[in-house]
Amino acid sequence: MHAFVAAERPELLEAFYLISGGIFSPAIQRYVDLHGPRMLDKPLDSAVVRALIEERAPAAERMRAP
Repeated sequence: MHAFVAAERPELLEAFYLISGGIFSPAIQRYVDLHGPRMLDKPLDSAVVRALIEERAPAAERMRAP
């Protein structure tokens, strides 16, 4: 998903987070190391998610199509 968004809609990456229960594959670890998507680990902390949403809300407004 991250690779698709990076290729097709790179302007959305600033608000993109991957949610993971852990990285279990060397290939996925290499991708994360190379491309640096922001990660949230499970279990999610609702306070952290709320803070991220509030922090990213202005970015979401800028990304809306006219």
